[in-house]
Order: sequence, then C-alpha cells, then structure tokens
Amino acid sequence: MKRILLIILIACISAISANAQSKSYRGFVEGGYGAFVGSKTGSALSFTTSHGKIFGPVFIGAGIGLEHMWIKNESYVEGYISESGWDGWIGVKRFTGVSVPVFINVKGIWDKKKVSPTFDVKCGLSIGEALGLLGEVGAGCRFDLGKTALLTTAFIKSVNEPENMVTDDPPYLDERFTLAGFKIAWEF
Repeated sequence: MKRILLIILIACISAISANAQSKSYRGFVEGGYGAFVGSKTGSALSFTTSHGKIFGPVFIGAGIGLEHMWIKNESYVEGYISESGWDGWIGVKRFTGVSVPVFINVKGIWDKKKVSPTFDVKCGLSIGEALGLLGEVGAGCRFDLGKTALLTTAFIKSVNEPENMVTDDPPYLDERFTLAGFKIAWEF
C-alpha cells in the first residue's frame, strides 16, 4: 500500500512538473513535524507537495502528501474500579500509522523582498489511518534564493475524524485531533 501511494505521488509530481512551462506556475515541496494537542499525545512527520498558479501575490493550487503518526491516547475504560473507589481508569493505547492528505492550497507570497512574510491555508481530505476532513493554517517567512526560495511556516492543523483512531470508546474523545508544528518548504 505504501509503495502504491509513493508511486502515485511521484507520478503526480512528474506530470505536473512536465507542464510547468508557464511563468505563473509554482510548485512547493514541504517537510514538517507536528505535535498533537488535546486528548491525543504524540507526533507526526509529513511530506507534501503542492502545484498551481500564482495570481499576483496569491498562490492557488492543489497538493498531496504522506504523513506518519505516532499517537498515545488516554481513554476511559469501563468496568474498572480502582482501589480508591473511583469508577473508571485512564488507559493508554498506542498507535502508529500512515495517512495521505489531499488538499487545496492557498498561499500569500510577497516575492519582492529577500525576506518576506507568508501565509498558508490548506483544506481537503485525509485518507488512511486518520480519515476525515482536514484544515491547516500557517504563517511564516519566505527567503528568496534567486530562482528558488525557502519557506518556513508554523502551522496549526485539525482533522475531523468520523471514527476514532485509537479506541472504541468515542464518548471520551474529541471527534477531531489537532497538531501544532513547523514546516520547511522549497519553492520552484
């Protein structure tokens, strides 16, 4: 499954790059790290690419990626009574998995300066272990390196999941999870 997703990702990048002969075309390759906040604890590594056109200072495109997550989730376990008489117990379940985000991407890019502020908005679907709608908002800096540029972005990402990833006990978990982290992107 992972090999098939990687082959699809490479084919999409190749097809879009082959059509990148217009001056308004832009492409981004991003790598990032995020930590979970809320009821889930853990982290995620991500690799995404987005391609599209630039209209003035605004980039509009679409993208795809791979995310690998490590999650430790605390949840209520029914039927357990502790020695102190409390009804219930916090249990820990561990999970690791891969998801594929597919998204529409809007970036604000001010490329008149060597160092300039940027913003980044992504919305779409997360397919795989974290299945559901996703939204991501970020802000950062762009460093102009000539024909290419480097972007650094701090982001907050939320995925609304229809099913809980780690436990069968939905009343004690949020129906979404949130990550906060940073990304480094290469622009071409």
